[in-house]
Amino acid sequence: MNQCSSGQTGHFYLKITITQIIADMLVLATLISLCLGGSELTKADDHLSVWYDRPIEISVPQGVSTVQAKINYSGAKGAAKDSQSKDNLRQYVRKGEKARELQGSVWENYAFPMGNSSLGAMVLQSPAVDAILLNEKSLWKGGPASGSGPANYWRADPHSARFLPDIRQAFLDGDSLRADSLTRRAFSGAIADNGTADTLRFGTFTTMGEMYVTTGIANEDCSDFRRSLLLDKAVSHTSFKYQGATYRRTYFVSYPDQLMVMHYGANHGQRQNLDWVYKPNPHATGTWATDEYGLVYTAHLNNNKLPYVIRIQARVKDGSVKYEDGHIAVRDASEVDFIITAATGYKPNYSPVITDPYTYYGKDAGAWALLSMKGAADTDRNRIVEAKEIFTYVAQKVAQATHDKQHPVMWGKFCDTMHILNWNPKRK
Repeated sequence: MNQCSSGQTGHFYLKITITQIIADMLVLATLISLCLGGSELTKADDHLSVWYDRPIEISVPQGVSTVQAKINYSGAKGAAKDSQSKDNLRQYVRKGEKARELQGSVWENYAFPMGNSSLGAMVLQSPAVDAILLNEKSLWKGGPASGSGPANYWRADPHSARFLPDIRQAFLDGDSLRADSLTRRAFSGAIADNGTADTLRFGTFTTMGEMYVTTGIANEDCSDFRRSLLLDKAVSHTSFKYQGATYRRTYFVSYPDQLMVMHYGANHGQRQNLDWVYKPNPHATGTWATDEYGLVYTAHLNNNKLPYVIRIQARVKDGSVKYEDGHIAVRDASEVDFIITAATGYKPNYSPVITDPYTYYGKDAGAWALLSMKGAADTDRNRIVEAKEIFTYVAQKVAQATHDKQHPVMWGKFCDTMHILNWNPKRK
């Protein structure tokens, strides 16, 4: 850490909230999405934002728990100010294009990314339906608990290094097929037990399912629609006019409390008649329960039995809330907050027992999800975190994890007392 006096922080000075830190992490993903989807960065409402002025048509069929929703591309339009931007946009949004499954390029091109480095979501919004793809960074298939167990997971060729000269030469010769073949032979080990995806030794990332919020409002009956992602605040907004009222929604993922919040409101009371529904991950098995904090989905991946828990609570002003399996019904509310928390049983282990299939498990997913729902994930959040504090913490953890073999280095013009995080969320 470089020492510096007040006012000598180099080319920049940072005093930002935790959501602004999250925004920085989202910028790259968002820019990639922009390149694919054709929207443009726009200075709007004094914030750097990505926005659309037409809703995507999201159809949620009866029985959403078993039927994929579809999106109609023809309703999408990005924020384009000049003719070139509009021409680029037309490459991806073409009138009359057929509806496609709610997956793949649709999520990548049109959903807004949100997250806090642990809990993440891809959000698609319209007056009629909001669709949210939920994930948690540690929800992975594979590992020593999958397939034939730890013996398969840890199996590798101890003499793989002898293939390196041939692999390097293959790359130098431009022989990518030989390089690929040798790499797979020497460094992949026993990838699968029987060649099926569910027995993959190393595994793949998977999701925590999909959430939908239906409103009973038809897109064609609305005007002045806008949905946006504020890159400097990591907050998404939706607004539109319907039957003389202005509807506003806000979406964000909190780091201190480890939860996602979706707020629904209007400038006229008791307009919110919402149905929250859930489509589980098809590669998992779970059950629903209800307690004083709302719905609880307790599940595990079929592949490696990794446990995870999702909690959903609806907090309303006026109106009523009814909970049942995979469904929340809100009626005649003035304002609604959907609170979502999630956690897995994965626990990092830097000294794994190679004979134990569950050597990486141990975290109480249910307890952690409940702690987040209570707003107690971080018990010391009403403070400012300085650069030296966070660097010292990371340095100590790295040194401990590597048995004092690695030490991070902070470079650049930073003050030790520079305010990195302002941990002071506004809570009632």
